[in-house]
Amino acid sequence: MTLDLSQFSLRDSFKDNFKGTPPSRPPGSPRVSNLRDASPPFIKGPIPLAWMKAVAMLPGKSLHVGLALWYLAGVKKTKTVTLGNRLLESFGVDRKTKSRCLKSMERAGLISVARRAGCNPIVTLLDVPETWVRRRGRD
Repeated sequence: MTLDLSQFSLRDSFKDNFKGTPPSRPPGSPRVSNLRDASPPFIKGPIPLAWMKAVAMLPGKSLHVGLALWYLAGVKKTKTVTLGNRLLESFGVDRKTKSRCLKSMERAGLISVARRAGCNPIVTLLDVPETWVRRRGRD
């Protein structure tokens, strides 16, 4: 018995109408590329409460900048991040305020900053200095 493979080939009329692969989803349905697009952004913890108390006592929008730093640290999975202006704009912080807040947080010992001319600063989140805990966090 011989097998005739021509009976399994596609007809020429079908080949002419078929262009590429069929869509995997119905046209017009929303596209979700991965789970990150499906869930709202959040700040990954744990964030040391002593660190948050210390930054909350600093002037201006230091707390806003601190929250943005912890958000980036959670996204990048590292305590060293590059802090651009676009994210901070969504927190209501402009570039001059960012600079003042970073200097204030650096003086307090909460972060270290590597500044480069014309580039975004590279910020490393530090542990809260023991002096902050003893001096200010009596509760």
